[in-house]
Amino acid sequence: MKSKIACLLALALTVTSLSACNMTSGKNPDDLRVDRDGGDYKHEYGDESETAVVTTTETTEETTEATTTTTTEETSSSATWAQKTISSFQDLTDISASALGYNFDTAYSIMENAFTSGFVLQNSEYHAAGEDYYEETMYIYYYGCDLNLDGFTFDTISFVCDENMYVYEISFIYRSSSSSELMNRYDFCRTEFERMFGSPSSEQNDDDYILYEVFGPYNGNLYSAYYMFWGEDDAYNAAILTYNLDR
Repeated sequence: MKSKIACLLALALTVTSLSACNMTSGKNPDDLRVDRDGGDYKHEYGDESETAVVTTTETTEETTEATTTTTTEETSSSATWAQKTISSFQDLTDISASALGYNFDTAYSIMENAFTSGFVLQNSEYHAAGEDYYEETMYIYYYGCDLNLDGFTFDTISFVCDENMYVYEISFIYRSSSSSELMNRYDFCRTEFERMFGSPSSEQNDDDYILYEVFGPYNGNLYSAYYMFWGEDDAYNAAILTYNLDR
């Protein structure tokens, strides 16, 4: 659990520090590059138009049928949630859990399709196994989002991927210098989880800086709410709502 807290703290800190660095240097966040092989253009290099389906010049009936079948199979996983939007905490939980375990592009599509507005790329990271407190290779993508749950907002979504680019954690982050704002979000999220799952399987409720409740595993997933407050600097303060595979 300590390594998990350290990782989440890094999520909260990195978004703010890298955003500030980009603003200072005058770089557009959409110009970020990810140092990995086989990368996806849209998510490595910013928001570009979707790649068109390649149409063959052959006009035989057999070729047309094969193309149609392939397209249907490739899009079926993300299309399942294409018409479902988030209107409650339960919706968010169902959709986030459904996106875990997919490759990055599919998980991204599932989540973005559930929002009424698109995501805006903020930053991306690569961490090698054994680096600092990271026990395994991971890629992290941060996007600005507009999440409102009964009046409690979260403005950042992060996708954490393994070395093969499969998403095993999705988090929603809100940063503030107001401890009451963060505590209110934390209390809301943990109360909703308690209503859904009962008592937490792990918790910390007597610390001055970090509070959390973890629920599960249920159907192979863990559900968590975190509160972190270290001072007046927003970079060190966050409320985090997390869905991750039990690995």
